[in-house]
Amino acid sequence: MARSRAVLAVLPVVLLVLILTSARGAAAQDNVSVQWIRLFMQLFCSTTGITFESSILMATLNLAQWHALIALKRTGGCTTEEAVVAYASRTVLQNYFPFSSDVLIDPLLDRQLEDLQLTATQKRLAKRLGKGVAKRLIDKRSPLREFLVQEVRNAIKTRQDRPGLFGYVPGTPHNETAPLVTHYYSLEQPFVLPNAVDFVKEYLGDLKPPKVPSNAWDAAYDSLVNLGRIDWPGRTAAMNRTADLFSCSKEEVSFTTVGCNSDMFWINAAINSVPKKTPLYDVVTLLAKMSVAMHETQIVVMTMKDGYWFWRPADAFRTGDERHAPFPNWTPWAYTFFDPEYPSGTVAIFSTGATVLQSFFGKKIVPFSIEGSGVFGANCVHTPGAPIGTRRYDSIHAAVEESILGRIYSGAHYNSSTRDGEIVGATVANYVLNNWAKSTPSGVLPDTEHLNIFVELPKEQRQFLPVHYEV
Repeated sequence: MARSRAVLAVLPVVLLVLILTSARGAAAQDNVSVQWIRLFMQLFCSTTGITFESSILMATLNLAQWHALIALKRTGGCTTEEAVVAYASRTVLQNYFPFSSDVLIDPLLDRQLEDLQLTATQKRLAKRLGKGVAKRLIDKRSPLREFLVQEVRNAIKTRQDRPGLFGYVPGTPHNETAPLVTHYYSLEQPFVLPNAVDFVKEYLGDLKPPKVPSNAWDAAYDSLVNLGRIDWPGRTAAMNRTADLFSCSKEEVSFTTVGCNSDMFWINAAINSVPKKTPLYDVVTLLAKMSVAMHETQIVVMTMKDGYWFWRPADAFRTGDERHAPFPNWTPWAYTFFDPEYPSGTVAIFSTGATVLQSFFGKKIVPFSIEGSGVFGANCVHTPGAPIGTRRYDSIHAAVEESILGRIYSGAHYNSSTRDGEIVGATVANYVLNNWAKSTPSGVLPDTEHLNIFVELPKEQRQFLPVHYEV
């Protein structure tokens, strides 16, 4: 899911100069909202010890901005849009990055307010509106970090070498000591979607990993056994570079313009492609829809991963099955995280971001680019230190196709899993777009610490047995 982040030592003064310089720039897409988003990306990507996925925090930031603009509309507009967005953003970032308040967060707010030349009354109203909606949102949306390690490990141990099911791979990083970093995500509360398990059953029930053995599994096997392995003679430089873009850490990166994961790729894609004269409200609304949709997709993907528990390629190829002899030395081009394979989370996120961004432009073909910055990190064993150039795309969907190839060439996903991931992402995005701004149920369950967590691998292939709470 492209969750790894390069850790970069940041010189706060240099960063502040960069952000304040952009604040003085006249480009419309470099507005107050964008300046706070760029600061968020820098803080998130360069801060160690953050316990939440960026999509949770990004959605909170962008929704707080949107809520602030709605609140302003209902009060008669006695202050400015820029001011309420600034105060809402400052409240969110100060909540999640308190140690950066004095050096980075407050100076950005001060400079923006200075440029806006507000009266004392306008400042007070903007602060009350922006801070109020942000605090209410934060209080309602405390990110969850459920502890599932032991439950998941216990479930994996019961696999008993059943073909097709997720398990440990002795002699590889996917052994009994492998870190488990994503399974809490399926228990997160969605913003727009109904219960994630019900959503999967109703809207994505036709999507399932292939049965092992079957003709569909033969096709999935053949799609990756050569393209994804590290020592296949047919690998090309172009394949390897595409794989590295979706598997390697990055260093010396300007996170304010690039970010450090798939969510931020699409936020930057939107910032770079939206027309310069787009009104602030429209920009904020687009970014809020995009970040919320990607958050929902993360939940759905992990619900499916931890429901079907499909085996990773290294496990499948080394183990073999009724139709395929074991390939004991099969090694993927790049390290993959230790979570179930189906469907591809990276592709799902790319499909979500692309669907939301394309909805802004309608049927228009929109080329865009993502600025080149930094070099591939030390974990990129094949090309460490190689510069990362600007990525240019002829259309929004072209980036989705690149993500599909990147995950296949990395040896992380079968072709069928990437194509289904594309469907998952688009389905979630369209649901969010069609149900945006509708009220949602608050639920009846007590706090999660009073509930039991159910984790168990399916007893047969293609059975959907997701992680969930039980009363």
